[in-house]
Amino acid sequence: MREEANIVEQYADADTSGRIDILIKYYPNFLRQVEGYEQSLSYIIKLEKEYKHRAARGNLGVWPAGCRCFDHGRPW
Repeated sequence: MREEANIVEQYADADTSGRIDILIKYYPNFLRQVEGYEQSLSYIIKLEKEYKHRAARGNLGVWPAGCRCFDHGRPW
């Protein structure tokens, strides 16, 4: 995390050519970070859709003891 902070500081202090060099140097890492954010956002959206669907059906999210309504260990 500290390296990322240093990159931000370096980018803020750099001139135009220095900023281009920083972008080129860290471009592959940048793409992985964007892909990770996309996957996280997709997962959050899926969970929110499932929650709203269950809430619309009156499910309060509380499962009775001994309920066998699990799919791969998750109660939805």
